Amino acid sequence: KVVPKSTNPKALNVHETVTAASIVETEAKLDNERPIVASVIFNRLKIHMPLAMDSTIVYASKVAGKWKGDGIVYLSDLNLKSLYNTRKYPGLPPGPVASPGASSLKAVLNPASSSYIYYVRDPDRSDGAHTFYSDPQSFEVGVAKLRRWEATQKARGLR
Repeated sequence: KVVPKSTNPKALNVHETVTAASIVETEAKLDNERPIVASVIFNRLKIHMPLAMDSTIVYASKVAGKWKGDGIVYLSDLNLKSLYNTRKYPGLPPGPVASPGASSLKAVLNPASSSYIYYVRDPDRSDGAHTFYSDPQSFEVGVAKLRRWEATQKARGLR
């Protein structure tokens, strides 16, 4: 595990910066959301909350040869004993999970100022946008909305 010496983005070393930016790259589809996702990462690190980022779990599953490739994170993925499993292991993973682009690197070096610690994909939009939350109760409402949408898509044979 890599626990940065500081949760100040300006104090990260190059490896930590690239690792955090790789998570931003894989989590945020929209450039304008990248600084917000970066703020979520730093806010979680500040309160010693697991990052619990799906993209790191997907990476761990791919490295282990267990990824099913259907876009679904399974319980078996969540239970993987991998330092890239940021639900099980605190801090940043030991290395990048993707190649970050310039916008993700900039986002990590200049994260948004926010109190957000959660986000979930917004099913009302088709562009990969997220809704951000500061409290677990609101986040759970957002997750339930996404799960209902996913069930509807599955029932229509679209997922």
